[in-house]
Amino acid sequence: MKVNTGYIRDLKEDSRSRFIRLKGIPEEENEDTAGKIVELLEYLGYQIEASDIERANRVGSKSEDRAAPRAIVVELASYKLKQSVLVEAANKLRHTAYSVMDDETFVVMDDEQIDEIPSMDGKCGKITEVGEPVTYKKSGRMFGFWGRDAYRKESTSIYIMEHFYRNTLVVEYARLVDFIKDQPLTNYTVPYNWAGTGHQIYDGSVYFNKFNTSSIIRFDFASRKVAAERTLPEAGFGNMAPYQWAGSTDIDFAADETGLWVIYATLQNSLDIVVSKLDPKTLDVVKTFRTNWRKQWSGNAFMVCGVLYVLKKYDEKYTGLNFMYNTHTEAFKFIDIPFTNKYEWNTMVDYSPVDGLLYAWDRGHQVTYNLTLSNTAGH
Repeated sequence: MKVNTGYIRDLKEDSRSRFIRLKGIPEEENEDTAGKIVELLEYLGYQIEASDIERANRVGSKSEDRAAPRAIVVELASYKLKQSVLVEAANKLRHTAYSVMDDETFVVMDDEQIDEIPSMDGKCGKITEVGEPVTYKKSGRMFGFWGRDAYRKESTSIYIMEHFYRNTLVVEYARLVDFIKDQPLTNYTVPYNWAGTGHQIYDGSVYFNKFNTSSIIRFDFASRKVAAERTLPEAGFGNMAPYQWAGSTDIDFAADETGLWVIYATLQNSLDIVVSKLDPKTLDVVKTFRTNWRKQWSGNAFMVCGVLYVLKKYDEKYTGLNFMYNTHTEAFKFIDIPFTNKYEWNTMVDYSPVDGLLYAWDRGHQVTYNLTLSNTAGH
């Protein structure tokens, strides 16, 4: 089934290799759609003729109040022109109401393919419910990271990394109760300031983004040294493509049952979310998946069982998970799973495959969430 799914996807993507999708362009009766596209491309710095546009048309149903214009799908004359336009638009339009996206990422698969998730001996499935948050402590600053080693099941240590910049101190507590009682076991000083709150503890190392760079770092706790350092190809940094609250959250590590991931955005993908599987030792990119969901629209994001889930809002008490992307089938789906930000300023959400909990840092409070999974593959 997976081979057939991939083949069908490849055929659909090949047919859209020169297509872009534009959002936010005002819609009018009897409009010259191609002319609007030429005007926008001229603003981006391209001198083109209408003949460079093979076709351009609105897609979707008209809204009755016309408050939201329909997207325009455009076929350009060449793949090279398309790639150039995507980069320029991501740069020049990111603070406007307009966006230009790669239409290849809008390939729609059947629902059964979207939900096809290997069970991994009964451990995996699709999230069907997020429990209410359980608060353990209010500690440190408003922003931060907390969690446990997402690889070593035998480890009971809890790690704390406060703030989203100008800090290099990782504090380890032997057990959760020691964290609650503020009795640290030890601490580590990494050689660089980190960026954001999207760190990860995995197999005895801490992974983080070096501040104001696209460099990703693995710092080994045992040797207290940097064990690997790589530039994440094409990744945005320095608040080019953070989550909604900014805070230098451009690059976000994640871990699940399938391994170590990094969530980020690139100009080449219109600043929409990109997910890459990493080699945990070398930090080499093993495989990359492009989504059509804008990272700056996202409250946060995390991985569970090879599936990306996006949080709609970080600063609304009652919000939800509203987007999922399945890396097993390379298919996306809009979802609506209720999620509570108890303290209404949730700046870190990470999944731990060792205990099946979500860990979050909500306005200085350290909280967890239980997840309910429903298996949809059976293999």
